[in-house]
Amino acid sequence: MTINGKLTNFKVNFVESYDKKKNRFNQKLSDALVPIISSDDYEYEAQQFLNLYFSDALIVPQMLGPRLIAEKMGLTIVYKEITEDGSIFGQIFFHDTLVDGTLIKAKTILVDDYIAIDRGSGALNNTILYECLHWHKHKLVFELVRLYNPELSKINTTIEKFFEINESVMSPTA
Repeated sequence: MTINGKLTNFKVNFVESYDKKKNRFNQKLSDALVPIISSDDYEYEAQQFLNLYFSDALIVPQMLGPRLIAEKMGLTIVYKEITEDGSIFGQIFFHDTLVDGTLIKAKTILVDDYIAIDRGSGALNNTILYECLHWHKHKLVFELVRLYNPELSKINTTIEKFFEINESVMSPTA
């Protein structure tokens, strides 16, 4: 199945009634189909992520900086003021779009260039990693949402989401 602004190569093989005991899924999802990672699953998710992008790190422990992670994922980082008030730390673009007359390509992480000055290098690194995880965990559900709203192109990381992750921000575009 391919989801890229439209659903292609999709076929329904069968339909059956939902049975809560029979139809258990390993990945929990919010009502908006966003993956929910419990604290008990952090190690498992980290291992799956490393298997996909950095399998050598599971054999030989090594430092993986956020810029290297983005590079290995095929993501580009661009530093630019996003908002005057600094309320948006970063954005991940799933589709090409114009921002203030500049074309931002898909697979681009836009990071507010004042975040390191205002909040320190830890906030900068966390923002980059957060956007990488948006790409890794949300790209399929994002494409699904685009079937209904084709103008969507990105997910924003705001100060509220950065410090308080809860069910209210568990939407495909949050």
